[in-house]
Amino acid sequence: MSSNFKKNHFLDIFGDLFVILKDTLIYARRNLQNTTKLFWFNAFLVLIVCFVYSINNTHYYQVGLLSNWLFDVSIKSYIEILYRIPWYVDFTLLSITSIIIFALRLGYPSAMVVKKLKSTFKQIGLKNSLNQPPYIADVQKLNKDRFYIMLNSNGISLDEFKSSEGRLTASVNSHIESISTQEENPAIVEMVFNKKPLTKKVSYSELVDLAEKPGDIIIGRSKSGDLIENISSYPHMLVAGSTGFGKSYFLKQMTLGLLENTPNLQVYIFDFKEGISFKSFKELPNVRLYRDLTDSNIILDKLRSEMTSRLKLVSEGTGEILDLKKTKKDSVLIMIDECSMLFSLSKHDKLKKNISIKAIELAEEIAKLGRAARYNIVLGNQKITTQTIDTRIQENLLGRICFKVPSVSGSNTVLGNKSASCLPAIKGRAIYKFNALNVEVQTPYLSDEELGNRINAIKSDFKKGVRKLNSHMLGDEEKVKIKESQKSRNTSFGNDSVHEVSNDKK
Repeated sequence: MSSNFKKNHFLDIFGDLFVILKDTLIYARRNLQNTTKLFWFNAFLVLIVCFVYSINNTHYYQVGLLSNWLFDVSIKSYIEILYRIPWYVDFTLLSITSIIIFALRLGYPSAMVVKKLKSTFKQIGLKNSLNQPPYIADVQKLNKDRFYIMLNSNGISLDEFKSSEGRLTASVNSHIESISTQEENPAIVEMVFNKKPLTKKVSYSELVDLAEKPGDIIIGRSKSGDLIENISSYPHMLVAGSTGFGKSYFLKQMTLGLLENTPNLQVYIFDFKEGISFKSFKELPNVRLYRDLTDSNIILDKLRSEMTSRLKLVSEGTGEILDLKKTKKDSVLIMIDECSMLFSLSKHDKLKKNISIKAIELAEEIAKLGRAARYNIVLGNQKITTQTIDTRIQENLLGRICFKVPSVSGSNTVLGNKSASCLPAIKGRAIYKFNALNVEVQTPYLSDEELGNRINAIKSDFKKGVRKLNSHMLGDEEKVKIKESQKSRNTSFGNDSVHEVSNDKK
């Protein structure tokens, strides 16, 4: 019995080694495409060393010295026999040895990931109704910290993979950077593992230079790199998350970034926390800040009317989106923070309920049609439900940023998954979702001092004429008319005075 056990144990070990060696060679070949120039430079140097050693038989001499030093035994007689081997045979043997070492270096980490994942699938019972685990179709080492894994799900749903995320992470000692299915083939599940932990803080100044195009916004830093997105690709966005985790900071840095990189931009901010978060922006000539619900509805109605006139210009032109240069119009950003204050239907206050109904109607229409008119809406709120933001509006908010929320249901409402409820309690940590992308990011921190300095720089540019708007801000038309009427009255009054003086002289 003992003999059979030892024999079976030996066969198991031999079988495991064979599988690991096979997988190592397979994944070494696949990982060749992700190698760097430094890798090939090192490989070239090794071949040169092998050639030099083979010509001079230097390696035999060194082996002899090493044996004397380690074992106090001379193997000179054996070395003399080896000296008779032709140099090209030596070179071939050394080269093959080097290639095997390089192959192990390239493929062994991937082979071990495969081995650990297979073992984990068995341990956690991740299998289909036929008792079959997922099939690992491909593993690629993207860099020293990141692995890409492609699985044939064998009928196992994506939700089942996501529910096992914690144990899969522990099995390979790496964080799951992303997990998704292929659009063209939902049976294929793709995962990216990353050994490198995500930074706990990144500043706005570190990333601002990356947002160089008009409309670029800084999303933050992920494990795979820095994320910059253009707002025109959404074109509307939802930002959610519990108090104290960075929602307001994100909205402020996003607004500032757009003001800095977009030359002709009008910004309308609706902040129902008495304008506290965005009070620094009200000094800019292309920003308007609203805190009152009634005033907000009035300006939203004006924005809707302006959008309608812009859409007429689009229909008369050749393109599908408003040409700002030809029409001498500006891009429009509508930022509504704590939007539940505006959209929630009151059960007791009839006036407030009517304001909310009108606001929902206006916001829905702008969200549906605003893209062609160069309108972008960004809504922010702590908790997202159908009561805080109507479903008709939510459907048009394609870009999503969600900071930590206390419940799975809250995360599901914003992202369609529980990932935001599982975030660590780190300020600025969020989940960014757009199309198939669902990735954890550290959003940039913007200090009040830096915000103030950058706003002053923008204000200075307007004074110098470096920046200017193509048209008046909405709501300012009445002020312009009043000023013009006052100017005309002053002029006529001045003329009357001249006539009176001249008459007196007569």
